[in-house]
Amino acid sequence: MRKEWWEKYLTVNARQLTAFAEILAREDLGVPDWRGPVFPSEDNGQFIEFLGVGNAINFCATDPVTGEKFATEWRGKRWVGTFGIWAALRRAIEARRNILEPATLQAFTAADVARIFEPAPGSPSLPLIRERAMQLQNVGTVLAQRFNGSFAWLFDYCGWDVPRIVETLTIFFPAYGCDRWLHPATKESISFDNRARLLPLMYEGRARASEGRLRTLRRVEQLGPVADYDAPKALRHLGVLVYTRAVANAVDSGTMLPSGSEEELAIRWATCVAMSTLLRLVNGRREQPISMIELDFAILSRGRVKAPRHHVTLTTAY
Repeated sequence: MRKEWWEKYLTVNARQLTAFAEILAREDLGVPDWRGPVFPSEDNGQFIEFLGVGNAINFCATDPVTGEKFATEWRGKRWVGTFGIWAALRRAIEARRNILEPATLQAFTAADVARIFEPAPGSPSLPLIRERAMQLQNVGTVLAQRFNGSFAWLFDYCGWDVPRIVETLTIFFPAYGCDRWLHPATKESISFDNRARLLPLMYEGRARASEGRLRTLRRVEQLGPVADYDAPKALRHLGVLVYTRAVANAVDSGTMLPSGSEEELAIRWATCVAMSTLLRLVNGRREQPISMIELDFAILSRGRVKAPRHHVTLTTAY
């Protein structure tokens, strides 16, 4: 059997994958409704706009040097990592900053973004501030010029169809289309589209819990894996992904894997292989099939408990 390029750095444990599929096939797998305090509570248009803006800059919440996660304070509580990003955006909205309006987004500077993401005492600053400002400017410009100033209008333009939404985001928004790569050696095209997939994934979770107030999406079963930091961390914890000693040492020591390097791409590609295979195995054992939305939540939920460190990469992709 031909060895895949990524198997130089890690492998997928087929036996463990099958065993875990047997477990998941017997579980009642749900999806998060994204009703936590850091998200808008009403099932209306603001929720989709909040997700659209927030996921455009939903990347790299870990300081690549220290390995510490960004944290901020809001409503008397400390919010860490990705939830710190969402909390900072909610804080800005409560302060009456129109951060969901295209005109406001287009005018953002790096200084504006730094003020929005003010770190909590003792927390590192959020990395890649300039890059986030550029992403927000881009989102504002594209929304205003092509999509009537609204992510909801974009969803309607796409017929509320998941593959079309992902494709449209990656084609028209550089902020969402920045997760496509060329293998450093083979020049093979590699597409992850992480945040473009994450946006409909999160929206669908709330829509299903909205009692009809938000429209659910079509062809959800065609949503691909979300390959970020947390999915491979969880899969490694479950014994599904097995790193080589060199990669394991790099990840466990917090050594930064350069964005677009073979090691980093290998971890993410193997994650996609494992998740896609796992979904097929689970659905082959269930009467009621699930989608990547249910599987992603099941995997991440297990990874939050005593999981090893995730790999560290300075990137705008995830």
